[in-house]
Amino acid sequence: MNEWMDAEQRVERAERLYEQGRWVEAAAELRAAIDADPTNLSWHYNLALTLDAMDDLPAAEQAYRDALRLDDDDIDVLNSLGVCLIRQHNYAEATTHFEKIERLDAAFEPSYCNRIITYTETDRHDDAEVMFYLARQVKEDCALCYANIGVSFARQGNFDRALNCWHEALRIEPTHVDTHARMADALWTLGRLEEAAKQYEQELVVNPTNMECLLDWGMVLLDDERFDDAREKFCSLLEVDSDHPGAHFCMGELYARQKEVTLAESHLRRAIAGDQKMVGRRTRLAQLLIDTGQVEEALVWLKDDLAIADDDISILGQIAELYMQVDHPTEAYDVLQRLLKLCPNDLRVYHNMSVACLMIDRIEEAIQCGRRALQLQPDWPPALHNLAIAFSMSEQPVRAKRYIERALAGAPNDPIIKQTADELKRNAFGRPPKTFRPHTDS
Repeated sequence: MNEWMDAEQRVERAERLYEQGRWVEAAAELRAAIDADPTNLSWHYNLALTLDAMDDLPAAEQAYRDALRLDDDDIDVLNSLGVCLIRQHNYAEATTHFEKIERLDAAFEPSYCNRIITYTETDRHDDAEVMFYLARQVKEDCALCYANIGVSFARQGNFDRALNCWHEALRIEPTHVDTHARMADALWTLGRLEEAAKQYEQELVVNPTNMECLLDWGMVLLDDERFDDAREKFCSLLEVDSDHPGAHFCMGELYARQKEVTLAESHLRRAIAGDQKMVGRRTRLAQLLIDTGQVEEALVWLKDDLAIADDDISILGQIAELYMQVDHPTEAYDVLQRLLKLCPNDLRVYHNMSVACLMIDRIEEAIQCGRRALQLQPDWPPALHNLAIAFSMSEQPVRAKRYIERALAGAPNDPIIKQTADELKRNAFGRPPKTFRPHTDS
């Protein structure tokens, strides 16, 4: 009896500690109580919530599972476990828990709301929209549902519907966290920079500690060429944390655009040193070094970034283009092979692959990639131009003439296309000289 009473007192202390934000101590009290009575589901659940608040997600997940062993139909625990799995990107299993909740209680609205997230993250956007409307049948106004379906629309490029949904979320809950920032991201993508800047500012009113939002605000100002305003945002963060990698990266970008190469290089190096795992910063430094003729060091940074880029399509694309820029087409070819597996219907990837193939005399592949690029965007002058070169290199002058004429018709003032057309005429559409250069569209 005394042991049980002591456990109850520990749980009461844990509740007070939790409210004070002293989560480590609260978790310790709950663990001691559970040791005394491991059959109390609510104590396991409270421990899981505490660990969740600490961002110790694997431990929280285990605590939720321990609670479910005592009652595998507890809806609150199932829902919380599902959300914890979402935070760990385990969308498939999270979905199964929300589906079980629907079978247990079809009126439990979060089971639909949360599946908007899991379906969005697995590109099941039609299913996400179905969940949105099912949730509306249970609860008409839910800010989180509108916020979540807005993300789905944005992922599909439907920014007007996304913005409308986020407006609704803010109508229901004016202080809904992250919604202003999502609106800003969409407006930035649409090129509506002034509106985007205002939305980032509003997000910081709602959530003043969101440092990523502050950096994004600064980058929008930078894109709008409001350099002094952008510098103010980055410097305000560096005043709080002088080693903040993101702030140093943004300062590096600022100085790079202002042609202050030494300062840009210094900040980019500090950004890399401050976060070795962040992809893309080495590539940005490499680009700066290439622009200033420091190619050998740039190649080292590109190789290092490539090693950690995994499936980052944007960074892989930049690395491939930089390799071609410094006349390393074999390395570019290898990177583009990876990209073709990741995005087999991407115009830019096929076009760049045709360029790399021309540079390493893989003419048949260059022709195949050029034709695929034209399937994706018919009559695109850069692709037509490169096909003209490829056919000329394979000694097919009639085809080369036809493609260069089509390229000229689409872009009569393009200097690269005009130069190639002149060279082909001078050589009577024979094999082109080494001075010919593929069109990179850069």
